[in-house]
Amino acid sequence: MFESLQLKQENVLMYMTKMKISELEKYSVVKHYNATNETDYQRPPMPAHYRKIAKYFMTESKPILPSAIIAAMGKDDYEYDGTNLIIKNKIRIVDGQHRIEGMKCLKEGYSKNSIDRYKELNETFDLPVIIMVIEDPNDLIEIDAFINLNSKGKKVRTDLAVALKNKKTKSAMDNSKCCEVDDDIKLAISMEVSNKLNGNPTSKWYGLIIQADEVGNRNEQPISIIAFSRSIRPIVDRYCELKLNNQLCAEKYEEVVDDICGVIENAWKCVEERWSECFNDDGSYNSSYNICKGIGVNTLFGVFSEVYDNNVTGYDNFKEILNKTEIDVKDWLVGGTFTGYASYQGFSLIKKLIKGQLSRNEF
Repeated sequence: MFESLQLKQENVLMYMTKMKISELEKYSVVKHYNATNETDYQRPPMPAHYRKIAKYFMTESKPILPSAIIAAMGKDDYEYDGTNLIIKNKIRIVDGQHRIEGMKCLKEGYSKNSIDRYKELNETFDLPVIIMVIEDPNDLIEIDAFINLNSKGKKVRTDLAVALKNKKTKSAMDNSKCCEVDDDIKLAISMEVSNKLNGNPTSKWYGLIIQADEVGNRNEQPISIIAFSRSIRPIVDRYCELKLNNQLCAEKYEEVVDDICGVIENAWKCVEERWSECFNDDGSYNSSYNICKGIGVNTLFGVFSEVYDNNVTGYDNFKEILNKTEIDVKDWLVGGTFTGYASYQGFSLIKKLIKGQLSRNEF
């Protein structure tokens, strides 16, 4: 039983309380990604990360962790009498697993006196906890919270969570009834296109895109699925506007994904023709160049999206821009002109240079 304050943000009911580390261990669970059935979204904790937290507690005389642990539970997992919260089933940790693991690490013998330190902290240290109530298990609130908390300012990969969100978004679509193509659907399409290109042996992107459940090898795979899907998102937006009038039903979903795959492949052929030296002799990825990395795909697909018109003239206009540009092979070299421009501001500058809106002296 935990004394708690009930609050609501938009339509999400929450409870704010405090727990000792032993209470969090008892009443919470971290649901890690299951590759067999593609459920859940948390990655296993990183030892280097949680051991830093353990070290902090051992070396700091007055440690402070003011940020709340964020968790979630179902509507049948608790009782609340207006003051006290009774947790009937374990709450799911959304944000904070490394803090919990860091303190548990003390109990498991991190250093000579760490067990005694754990016992001391368990008596004197309260952890703030905010628990969201997820009314519908298919709701995206919990996943969105994880993505939003970890995608900005933290070095935490969110691709598993995004992949699960896309799966839920797709399954929620009606087979026969068209719905508006909102941001969630466009994100799902972008990820599905990226996944299909990576898995297609005939695609130039075959095996090059690091998938959500892969660690990846940067010498062989230049870009993550999150980064690639972001780079093609302007093309997906344009396609949905031109060809779908922003309306789509589930039975047409795969057809749309396949069609956009073709658009991406055709656009990339224009890039390969213009800068063939940036690729190996057989046309495969050459790790000496940035053209297949975020710097290349964000700028080049961005330029293409501005001229894409759902027919051959869009590709012709794209080729014309590429043929006129001053950018040459050495600019794409790793360590070359564009290295250090891997930001949205940098992408914007490179796009202007490609389109002739910025001279090399102004760049």
